[in-house]
Amino acid sequence: MKNVTFSVDEQVLSKARKRAVSKGTTLNEEVRTWMKQYAVPITSERFREIMKQVSYVKTDRKYTREEMNEH
Repeated sequence: MKNVTFSVDEQVLSKARKRAVSKGTTLNEEVRTWMKQYAVPITSERFREIMKQVSYVKTDRKYTREEMNEH
């Protein structure tokens, strides 16, 4: 396994570590999981899998472009 170095804002890093701990895992494991998912191209089949995972999300209206891009 390769080691990789990233630069990240200290506040973001601190919040990410706390979130990982609250999930009972480590930030290292969370990044590995994300990297595995990121590396897989989104095919039609993968898209359907993702949509099943978020099928609980319901909306009563269409959101504007501005609303979808709010931070």
